[in-house]
Amino acid sequence: MVVPVSKGSDAVNRNEGRETWRFDTLAVHGGYAPEPTTKAVAVPIYQTTSYAFDSAQHGADLFDLKVPGNIYTRIMNPTQDVLEQRLAALEGGVGALALASGQAAVTYSILTIAGVGDNIVASNALYGGTYNLFAHTLPQYGITVRFADYRKPDAFGPLIDEKTKAVFVESLGNPDHEYHEEAVERLGDDHDPNAQPDIELIEHNMAYLAKTWPRKRRGTR
Repeated sequence: MVVPVSKGSDAVNRNEGRETWRFDTLAVHGGYAPEPTTKAVAVPIYQTTSYAFDSAQHGADLFDLKVPGNIYTRIMNPTQDVLEQRLAALEGGVGALALASGQAAVTYSILTIAGVGDNIVASNALYGGTYNLFAHTLPQYGITVRFADYRKPDAFGPLIDEKTKAVFVESLGNPDHEYHEEAVERLGDDHDPNAQPDIELIEHNMAYLAKTWPRKRRGTR
C-alpha cells in the first residue's frame, strides 16, 4: 500500500534525482543503487533475520527510532525496502509499505488513520473478506463503516460527517469489476477540503486515479 512513511536501511531515498525516469525504467531500477563492492545491478536477496549494531547505544537508538537503520527483518529488510521505494516511485507516493496480503494492507490503511468514535464510508461492492472486516471486525475497535450503494454516485456524500476519516472503494470491484470513478469525482467536486482536511480516499486495486480528488490519497493492492 502506498502511504506516507519514512523507511529504509540507510534513510536514503534512492529515487532522488530520478524524477525524469520513465515508468518502465523505474519498474526495473527504481529504489535501488548498485552496492559499491560488486557493482551488481540486480537487487540482492538479504537472507538474514537480524543485523549488527555498532554499539549497545547504537542498538538502543535504533529501537528508539532516533537513528535510521535495520533492526529486525520482520520489521524491515533491505530487499523489501527496494520494493517499497520502487512502488512509491511508480505510484507517485511519498512512501510505501509492503505487507504479506491485501487484507493486511486494507487493515493497516484504516487503523493508521481511524480510531474509536471515527467512521469510514465504503462502497458496498467489496471483496467478501473486506466486507467482513468492515462490517464485523472494525466495529469491535470502535470504528463504524457506512456502506454506500456503488450504483448511486450520490449515495456517498450524505454519509460523510466530521468523524469520517476515509472513503474506501475497490476499483475495479471484486467480483463484478464495478467502477467508481463517477462517485469519486462527485465527492471531489462537492466536498470542501478545508472543512474536512483529514479525510482520505483509499483505493484498493487502484485501477484508475481520479484526478479531481483534492485531498490525500492512499492505495492498496
